[in-house]
Amino acid sequence: MWCGLGSDGDRARELLGRRMQALYNQPPDRFQHVTAAGTPEQVAEKFVPFVEAGAEHLTIVTVADSVHDGIDLAAEVRRLLQAEFAAVG
Repeated sequence: MWCGLGSDGDRARELLGRRMQALYNQPPDRFQHVTAAGTPEQVAEKFVPFVEAGAEHLTIVTVADSVHDGIDLAAEVRRLLQAEFAAVG
């Protein structure tokens, strides 16, 4: 899943929207239902239903201010999901 990540949710959505529009020549709102964007907390929240349905692996393509930010923020999403489900399980 394409995923815009940032410490500012609006900025993350903007970055993802620009990337999707550049790649697919379609307006960003066409992709909102098949992408996730926001802070790590917001993105992790969007992934909760997938994990609840049994997903053990999620593959995300990150869009962030830098490659390093994308890696660090994706790791935070992972940490949040692990913490959420460790508390439940």
